Amino acid sequence: MLPMEPVSPGDYVRAVRDANFESDRTDRTVSLMDVDLQLRYAPEPGVEMRVQGLDAGEPVAGAESVLYEGAAERPASYPPGLPFLPGVKVSVSRSPAGPSPVASLMWNVPDAETALADLLAQCAASGWAREPEPDEPLIPGLRMIHLEREGRERMINVVSIGENAMISLVDSARE
Repeated sequence: MLPMEPVSPGDYVRAVRDANFESDRTDRTVSLMDVDLQLRYAPEPGVEMRVQGLDAGEPVAGAESVLYEGAAERPASYPPGLPFLPGVKVSVSRSPAGPSPVASLMWNVPDAETALADLLAQCAASGWAREPEPDEPLIPGLRMIHLEREGRERMINVVSIGENAMISLVDSARE
């Protein structure tokens, strides 16, 4: 069983980053703060790496982080209902914990406005309503967009990093 105490996001990100950039890209299991993580490299078409939490040696349903290649078409295992940007790598993390699953997506894009327009169009087409943005950003340099639909919410954050931008999207139950 996965521990009830949360793993520090920084520790988790470091472990996944280290596993992703190691020269030995052999499928294996690693331990992080008493949690076993199964690492699989190129396990299926369109997937660069899949990390799943293990419970008694078996993957925990839904608890995973997947790095999808920058494919032109949505890979077969890409979660339905989540937006997809053709040609752009994306990290998708999902957790079954709590009353409702949470999904977190992250893209590094060269053109934030084009990518954001595509994401917002996909969300609108599937019934997501955009909430008004504040006149001034809460954090300088961070654009936050809030969407709602049928008891769920999505928060899209856009941060420019030099010539590129990072866009993250968190899909969760409305509290």
